[in-house]
Amino acid sequence: MQERYNEAAPLPSHKKPITVTQMGVIMALAVIACVGGVALLLFSGGEEGGETAVSPAQPAIVPAVNAEAIALGQTVFETNCVACHSVGGGVRLGPDLAGVTARRDADWLSRWIAEPDAMLAEGDPIATELLAEFNNIAMPNLQLSPDEVASVLAYLEQPTALATLAEAAPSTAGKSLPATDTVAPAVADAVSIVRNPTDLPAPITARTPQHRVVEMTAIEVEGQLADGTTFHYMTFDGQVPGPMLRLRVGDTMELHLHNQMESLLPHSIDLHAVTGPGGGAVFTQTAVGETSIFEFKALQPGLYVYHCATASIPHHISSGMYGLILVEPEEGLPPVDHEFYVMQGEIYTEQPFGTEGHLTFSHEKALDEDPEYYVFNGAANALTLDEYAMRAEVGDTVRIFFGVGGPNKSSSMHLIGEIFDRVYDQASLTAPPLTDVQTTLVPPGGATMVEFTLDVPGRYILVDHAISRLERGLVGFLYAEGDENPEIFSGSGEPDASGH
Repeated sequence: MQERYNEAAPLPSHKKPITVTQMGVIMALAVIACVGGVALLLFSGGEEGGETAVSPAQPAIVPAVNAEAIALGQTVFETNCVACHSVGGGVRLGPDLAGVTARRDADWLSRWIAEPDAMLAEGDPIATELLAEFNNIAMPNLQLSPDEVASVLAYLEQPTALATLAEAAPSTAGKSLPATDTVAPAVADAVSIVRNPTDLPAPITARTPQHRVVEMTAIEVEGQLADGTTFHYMTFDGQVPGPMLRLRVGDTMELHLHNQMESLLPHSIDLHAVTGPGGGAVFTQTAVGETSIFEFKALQPGLYVYHCATASIPHHISSGMYGLILVEPEEGLPPVDHEFYVMQGEIYTEQPFGTEGHLTFSHEKALDEDPEYYVFNGAANALTLDEYAMRAEVGDTVRIFFGVGGPNKSSSMHLIGEIFDRVYDQASLTAPPLTDVQTTLVPPGGATMVEFTLDVPGRYILVDHAISRLERGLVGFLYAEGDENPEIFSGSGEPDASGH
């Protein structure tokens, strides 16, 4: 962040009736082969491919397929395309691709997958019609190789072929089928996307309102989700959460949102601090390589969430596109010794929690609100690492700006071993804070501000007290250093024996 001041209808099916002559031949063959009890297979064509009538005595017969190409195509599709398309699952951001190889010419499809940007620039009529039909959101150029394009077409032509072959295993004895549930290796040069909780702007001192120019960039990146595990993140400025924005009431922000040329998808921003339709999203649907600009005035103090609002919104948010914007009251906030910036999110992967390799996003799990990972600041167990753990001294006052990007789950924010002196419920900075609070609820798309004083040294553990989520990556550490205080806390137990 930089900031400055002042498809055509499906083809019809055709079934060929069995003639009298053919029936006679069939019956003759049946008589000849009756001792063996041979069952005859009758074939008829279905709407999008053949259906086969099968005798119980015989294994299923399936069309010859290039299983390796289809498996590669499925991997490419699930890695790059599933955010916008399904195959038989209905329309998403783009059309459902079930039966598309029957509806579109093969040469047209090959080129459309390889270079949609060029076809749109040339004014291809089908491409132009699709663009208008699907909200003027252009299909990105995925930079696929010719082999990858061919494999995607093979998969789209026979998307269920591998499953059918697996069911027909007796007829494929001696041949090994490619696994469809294998995981690609972890990306070797994946980067840390974790935003350090100390990375936030300084408090605003008393001043008159200002016009502020803020530049943010939508960056898609292969990031480290856990040890040995990587994931395709979508971010604001390359980290999760996005940069914390800080204003005071009366300030005007001019926000420039860039979308990197390397991105696969368009992106936008909806700031809950904005008064106006879409929170800015109506002005910032930003195509790859472009920049959008809009301006708003901060009218009400509070701590607000912002997030990407480009469909599929749950995909963009859960992949890391969220952050906080603080609008301070005119008089500012009371000073404290330490401020920290923490956000909770969910990550939905096709693969189970703990799988090593490069994991892929699961649209179905997102719809079912069934995440595999829960994270603070973007990655599993990120805030337990020495590099990102929060640190303070005994006697220090601490403020945590806490938000839930979600997109679906609420948080029961709790710091094990501490009691919040003040909780600014629902992130309201104008209502009197709650006092002496153990656990506070924060909804998805919501935030809170908590303050407390550290009286005893040791390691304090930040959790969501839906505590099973701790075992799916949702945990952070706050270390307090200083002298022991036996008048407040003492004992003779073994710390290592604690479940904490």
